[in-house]
Amino acid sequence: MYRLSAFLCEWMYREEIIKEEELELSEYGLQITIANIINFMIMSTIGLAFGALWEMLLFYAVFVSLRVFCGGYHADSYGKCFCMFALTCTAAMLGRKMTAVQGVAQALALTITALIQLFCICKWAPMEHRNRPATVEEKSRFRKKSIWIFIFWTIAGIGLWHQQQYKFVTSVINGFLLVSIYMLVKKGEDHCEKDRT
Repeated sequence: MYRLSAFLCEWMYREEIIKEEELELSEYGLQITIANIINFMIMSTIGLAFGALWEMLLFYAVFVSLRVFCGGYHADSYGKCFCMFALTCTAAMLGRKMTAVQGVAQALALTITALIQLFCICKWAPMEHRNRPATVEEKSRFRKKSIWIFIFWTIAGIGLWHQQQYKFVTSVINGFLLVSIYMLVKKGEDHCEKDRT
């Protein structure tokens, strides 16, 4: 990943597509773009393997849109990140069996996971990454965006439930649940860091 993005940026610099002072930022941008493409391929492959591509796409939309603004646990290398994301997608597909109840039970599951997600957002969002500290203004903006995204997905989940699209409601439930887990793991990691210092 690092070598590929460095190679591409060096090529763009030699071809005068980017300037020397843009090399570092361009390299980072390429790494993120390549990582997102790989994550999308991982998600699509797992969705197809489980015969649930549309459910996986909805889960991916819920999970990624909330993760961007809420934060949470991040692996310390791209390899670990890809493995964690593959495990997350697999957990969402396996979890759809457990959360695929219908009717009132599913409405209750949506309500509980939404309340857990809302608690995590109000208590901790956005969770900073040590490599990218946020300003007070950015934190405020990210928290507001995470709340609005959460509201959007909650309303979408309720709408899907009313339309009896239970398998898609499950995707929203699993998205809320797994983002909350990432936030709780990060909170535990931060707590352990404080204990060590």
